[in-house]
Amino acid sequence: MKNVIFFTHSLSGGGAEKTVRQLSKYINDHDISAKAYVCVVYDDPDYHDEVENLIVLNHKSDEDDSRIKKGLNVLRQIAEVRNIKKKLSIDTCVSFLPGADIINVFSGIGEKQIVSVRNKESLFTHNIFKKIYVKTAYKRCDKIVAVTEVVRKDCIDFFDVPQDKVVTIHNAICDMNDNPKLLDSVSKFIDGHKVIVNVGRLTDQKGQDHLLKAFAITCKAYPEYRLLILGDGERKKDLEKLASELGILDIVMFAGNVINPAAYLRKADIFVLSSNVEGMPNVLLEAMQCGLPCVSTECGAREILAPNTDVGYETKTVDVSEYGILVPVCTTDNDERILADGIMKLIDDASLAQMYREKALECISRFKMENIIQKWIEVL
Repeated sequence: MKNVIFFTHSLSGGGAEKTVRQLSKYINDHDISAKAYVCVVYDDPDYHDEVENLIVLNHKSDEDDSRIKKGLNVLRQIAEVRNIKKKLSIDTCVSFLPGADIINVFSGIGEKQIVSVRNKESLFTHNIFKKIYVKTAYKRCDKIVAVTEVVRKDCIDFFDVPQDKVVTIHNAICDMNDNPKLLDSVSKFIDGHKVIVNVGRLTDQKGQDHLLKAFAITCKAYPEYRLLILGDGERKKDLEKLASELGILDIVMFAGNVINPAAYLRKADIFVLSSNVEGMPNVLLEAMQCGLPCVSTECGAREILAPNTDVGYETKTVDVSEYGILVPVCTTDNDERILADGIMKLIDDASLAQMYREKALECISRFKMENIIQKWIEVL
């Protein structure tokens, strides 16, 4: 029996946290000669039902702590994780996200150390010190798991990782459970209308400002459509102000965080991913699992929507791809117009939209847990 521990900052969040919950649950629910533990810095009781063998670190930092205090807490966390590894006789530790990676590789007791890279980290490495920080974890670990081929290539080209040290394992898609019902406010908002939906944190990275501008163009031609945005974040007030300035605030709804968006996705007609960059956009898979035709920027979605094309290619126009429509990441007004054109292409061409609905399950079959887990077992 191998003892595996997954280490990350918290149970809640994006694709990294979801992958931790999925992998640990699968290992513990199936006879694969392994026992999985999950170790986090910050607890989140909302996800306790999904995770067995949970360990929460005693040492953690607050946002307003000084750099010195945060640094001392990292040293304490390294010592605490090392003691946990010893106590549980850990054979393999897999860390998710750069901060956790450093703690993983410096807390070793001779176990196999795996770093899971969830994003194109070169885009978030703005100085030499951050690059050294990330490269240290990549150099000291035994194996790197990249979430996409684009991320794998970034590890090799930007961080000088040997090709045989990094392997690509995509995120897995699991069955989604419907919420009992939609929020009454959402039901009232979408009743009798066509719905475009977006799911994501309200941050610069997710590009909802570009989506609002594209929707302002779309709704002039198709006034029966409304825009539903699921998620919360620091840009909410700014986005509400922008919607007001665009004259669309009454047909846009910011519905807040939803733990399980399936019920909302199934009520929509089109899903739009407007992000500037993603590691691997799980929400795109979830939308397709709910049978939605999708429009996405070139934020990291090409491996999903156009798997038989060059992963490094980025379209400059509306690309009607195998499993959905791809458009450029929005950096100009013209790009926002192209995003609107991509959305209106699906509205105009009912047969194309229906084809994407029918091919959605074919697309996501590549990312079923039973296919992805075998690759993880090989690495673990």
